[in-house]
Amino acid sequence: MKDKESITELLNHAHLLETKRLQKVEEKRKRGEWFNVFKVLGVSTDEVRTHSAFFAELLNPQGSHGCGDEFLKAFMEAIPSLDGFDIETIRAKTQVELSIGRINEDSTEGGRLDIIVHTETHAIIIENKIYAGDGWKQLVRYHEFA
Repeated sequence: MKDKESITELLNHAHLLETKRLQKVEEKRKRGEWFNVFKVLGVSTDEVRTHSAFFAELLNPQGSHGCGDEFLKAFMEAIPSLDGFDIETIRAKTQVELSIGRINEDSTEGGRLDIIVHTETHAIIIENKIYAGDGWKQLVRYHEFA
């Protein structure tokens, strides 16, 4: 009899956990956390022409969104490694697919930056990855450029 009670108790606990999980899923759905404009538009894997361009426009203080540097500030606040990175956000410029030269023989220079946000003295380089890994010494090249 005790085994049956233990199993019943376990199943009730599992049911409670699943109910809580489903409530959290529904809360996220209602807040729009699962909305993906890229998926809706059928361009969820088009990194260069959609994702990078869209993100760069949002981070651009002079962007057509009209919000000034608010998106860039929020982005920087969300990235712990940028804490204390003193960039004058209102003066920042953004570029997409910036060529930094031919990749040299030992792969330590050159390539193409997906997104760069920069001022005269600071730069944030963003590598946008969709279903891809880093290229050979890609981060080394970006670091050398920076």
